[in-house]
Amino acid sequence: MNSAGYGMEGTVGEMEEDKMRAIFEVNVFATINVTKHALPYLRKQRSGHVINIASVAGFVGAPGWSIYSATKSAVIAFSEVLALDVEELGIKVTVVAPSGFRTGFLTKGSLEKAESRIGDYQAISKTQSRYAAMDGKQAGDPEKAAALFIQLGENPEPPLHLWLGSNAVDRAREKIDWLGRELEQWRELSASADFK
Repeated sequence: MNSAGYGMEGTVGEMEEDKMRAIFEVNVFATINVTKHALPYLRKQRSGHVINIASVAGFVGAPGWSIYSATKSAVIAFSEVLALDVEELGIKVTVVAPSGFRTGFLTKGSLEKAESRIGDYQAISKTQSRYAAMDGKQAGDPEKAAALFIQLGENPEPPLHLWLGSNAVDRAREKIDWLGRELEQWRELSASADFK
């Protein structure tokens, strides 16, 4: 199970490059490297289950969280393709995308914030205030999540994606519906790029 990670609040224009690279190192490359080192053992036994913790923000982002969302989106994509790579070897992969849980994620030690702010972004200020106000009041229960991870690990047919928390399910469903509508709206233009 790969669960190391931290958050980053701020726009791409507000974050220093070294901090952006650092969060990719922890949230993405640490997940990839742990998986890479575990795979020889899993391949040898022709079984196992890799569980990667992403975030619903990797699928449905919020204003002011673009870099964090990019890291969690990378974990989702990595997990999806990893599942295809190892399926024939009897290895399972699940990417868990939680919404808000009372884990201390929104506290200073788990959240990198931009040191300078660009005043033009009003929607981002509202989002930041909303997230700060929900600290310690998130709907997700970490103890219930831990019990679910054990169940997940023991399940012979686990899901590839697990949206964890009712908010995560609602946000993912809303985006899936929106994507379907957008796909249909632009289908003709998309298809016009093909050779005829």
